[in-house]
Amino acid sequence: MMLRDSRARTGVVAGINPVAKLGVSALIAVPLILTLDPVSAAVALVLEFVLFLFAGIGWREFWVRTWPVWLAAPLTGLTIALYGETSGTVYVDWFVLRISEGSLALALATMLRVLAIALPSVVLFITVDPTDLADGLGQILRLPARFVLGALAGLRMVGLFLDDWRALELARRARGVADRGRLRRFLGMAFALLVLSIRRGAKLA
Repeated sequence: MMLRDSRARTGVVAGINPVAKLGVSALIAVPLILTLDPVSAAVALVLEFVLFLFAGIGWREFWVRTWPVWLAAPLTGLTIALYGETSGTVYVDWFVLRISEGSLALALATMLRVLAIALPSVVLFITVDPTDLADGLGQILRLPARFVLGALAGLRMVGLFLDDWRALELARRARGVADRGRLRRFLGMAFALLVLSIRRGAKLA
């Protein structure tokens, strides 16, 4: 599944060596991790959106793949705004909550930094072919064969993981139990998927 998706992409980014993609992702992440400047994070984010146009990914797929990042970034910023370091004018001071000018600035910088680090990582990951990545790890980085094979198997399992989840969902719908309690359904499917993953892992080992 994952192999077909990655090879079907026609964007410029899809043709870049996977090892180079990992290097670029690290090159973007390290400076942003070491700094808390909202301007640099915002500039990096704007440039990344320009590069996303050449990734061969449709906007619908982009939003479907990255929605957890868009959800996590504001929540991270909210936490920093409520409990971050206090400085400047204090706007709210109640119990353990203290919202200040400094905490809001820090929250904005943190939210932009999360987006600037996570979004390119997701986009680069979904354009990576597992076989090409394994070839790059072995031929360019000269990593041990055991590590390369483990990475290849792990990436292959991501596609199978999604296929198993869809199969479980269809099976539950066929039995007429798909609409009974979303939380209960999710926990049941997660446990069944865990069992399938353990069995497949044992066979592969």
